[in-house]
Amino acid sequence: MGKVRFFTKSKRNSIAYVPQSDYLNLYLTPRESLFFSSWFKNSKQADIDHAKLVDRTIEQFGLKCCAGTLIRKCSGGEKKRISIALEMISSPNLLLIDELTSGLDSSTAFKCIEVMQSFIRSGDMSQRPMIIMTIHQPSTDIFNLFDKIYVLANGFCLYEGTPMQLVDYLSSFQLFCPTYFNPAEFMLNVASNFFGNLAVQELKGAYRTSRKSAITPLPHLQRVKRAKLEQKTSFLLGTWLLIRSMFISNFRDPQQSIFRILENILFPALLIFLVRTSSGNESGCIFILQNETHILTETIYQRIDRQRIAITNITILYFNALFLFFVTMTPGVLTFPLKVKVFTKERLNNWYSTSSFFAAFVITNGIFTIFFTSVGTIGFTLLTRQPIALLPQTLLLNILLTLYGDLLAFIISIILPHDLLSAAICTAAFACVSQLFSGFIVRPQDTRSIAIPLSYTSVFRYYFHGLMKVYYLRSDCIIGEDKLFSFTQLLDLIKFYNYNNNETHVNLFENINMKVLMNLEDTWWNRTRIFESIETTTEDFESIIDALHKFWIEKSSFVIQEFGVDLNSWWFDTSILMAMLIFNYLLALILLNWSQKYRKKLN
Repeated sequence: MGKVRFFTKSKRNSIAYVPQSDYLNLYLTPRESLFFSSWFKNSKQADIDHAKLVDRTIEQFGLKCCAGTLIRKCSGGEKKRISIALEMISSPNLLLIDELTSGLDSSTAFKCIEVMQSFIRSGDMSQRPMIIMTIHQPSTDIFNLFDKIYVLANGFCLYEGTPMQLVDYLSSFQLFCPTYFNPAEFMLNVASNFFGNLAVQELKGAYRTSRKSAITPLPHLQRVKRAKLEQKTSFLLGTWLLIRSMFISNFRDPQQSIFRILENILFPALLIFLVRTSSGNESGCIFILQNETHILTETIYQRIDRQRIAITNITILYFNALFLFFVTMTPGVLTFPLKVKVFTKERLNNWYSTSSFFAAFVITNGIFTIFFTSVGTIGFTLLTRQPIALLPQTLLLNILLTLYGDLLAFIISIILPHDLLSAAICTAAFACVSQLFSGFIVRPQDTRSIAIPLSYTSVFRYYFHGLMKVYYLRSDCIIGEDKLFSFTQLLDLIKFYNYNNNETHVNLFENINMKVLMNLEDTWWNRTRIFESIETTTEDFESIIDALHKFWIEKSSFVIQEFGVDLNSWWFDTSILMAMLIFNYLLALILLNWSQKYRKKLN
């Protein structure tokens, strides 16, 4: 390991790095990208004219022809020059470039190197940056453009000097390059042991000997103990600039704009095409009170038919929620990995802080998610004729669920930024497994006891319970003391109770005193007096009446009973959803910070 030393106690150097892959914001133009880069990197220079600096950089790097074109439509060579221009706009002292010519044809590669050479030599001598570039098998024309080359083999230097001196240097070791052969390719053959390992060892030993005699020790040198990145933009300015760039990018990205708006409009229309009944008007109550008399005249068959309609409506509500969730999550898992890569590159070059990026991401994606979820929810409510009065509660629950889907895609993208397929599979698998514990697919009464605690970790459980309470835990389902019904209808209720619980009581009515039947059959009684009369019969019937009382009063909505939804307010589930969302936002921020520190160690 070498040591870096310098004369003074401290020295500030501006270092920029251009990776091999072009991690660029594809839905910005080169001019816009350079403008944001100038603001990020030169914001502390009060007297700088960003517009003029951008125009000059575009001219110097030969980007005038594509300055107003989206980067996604630019050629490979133009993208390479854009990547370099984004870093050179702040005039760094040192620019590190990894495989600039990778993926480019020889003509485009030569033009990129030539543009860089002319850019450096056109500037002031005192402000010229040092550029260190890795390259494999350059053509002869590209090879001769370099001022100095440094040939490595297995971590050891074999040659350091100008390209023009390489052939003569190799000749001194009896390694003769053919007259019309590419010197760079010939040197690559030497370094690859094509002429034997002895030649490599001789070159390595000769270089080490020459460097020992060339280095002159200097006094008063101090060792570099640490390097510290100085933030170039404030948190507020960095966040504001990122919000602007992300908003422009999301607006232009069809996956984040056009497709999502069409999906949220067409899906409710498809439901209208499929469903022939107006299921949104079904209350889900066990009883329907007629007019102002509060008399129950509904038959058990009508009641079962209403139950079928209510279950259909629940299915539509829940499937619409899943649709909104996946429509939000899927574009995210396809686009967020590139955003994470762009952030990693820009953060490595110290454009802005991690907290600025996270805040801008949450705000920008939150605005888009809330907008599209609102469009989808309002369209669904109107087209399926759901109660308008329940729209605010439904909208809040849907927004919380879609924000969670957007955040889930972001977290997976942080963990797997370079494996898009695995990120998509993991996100979909996690969402599908999580919604198994919602209580919609597998009812609580059918769930194994060992799996019940896991359901409390599912965001879908709290969403589904909250949605059921909004639509079906309603005060008009409870029959108060002043609601009257006939004794015949009480027997009908008992039949419905038996049917709903898969029980049969063949001799139930034989246990009722005939005198009670004769006296009460054609008489209207209030609920309390009927229960008191029936409780004077057999003990077997008393237990049934107790169960009926609990079923009737405490679970007066068969929807609430069927899905095992508790009787707490919907705000209880909404509050837990909010808490889970905040927790996952904090988790995403921690993972984002950790990923940056981990990648810095790797670099």
